[in-house]
Amino acid sequence: MKEIFLFASVISATDTVAALTFVKESSEPKLFAVLFGEGVLNDAVCIVLYRIIKTFNHIDEGKNYLNNFKKFYIFFVKQIKIFFFSINKIKSVTYYF
Repeated sequence: MKEIFLFASVISATDTVAALTFVKESSEPKLFAVLFGEGVLNDAVCIVLYRIIKTFNHIDEGKNYLNNFKKFYIFFVKQIKIFFFSINKIKSVTYYF
């Protein structure tokens, strides 16, 4: 099961290289910066998610479903908190632009 989560974390990151090929930095600098930043953020999230899942040493397959559910729930709640914290930071940063 751990291998499935690791693989899913790697392929879940979207790539904005295709969108960047259509936008020239000289003509639309703000849009280019947003797309580039979004791509970098997606890659960073992929790396962090991969490392978090890799640190799960004891995912007991089929032994204790309640314990596995608790671990996943704690992980999920932490990710939701990080998401909302990041959204607030992005709002505060983009407010000044």
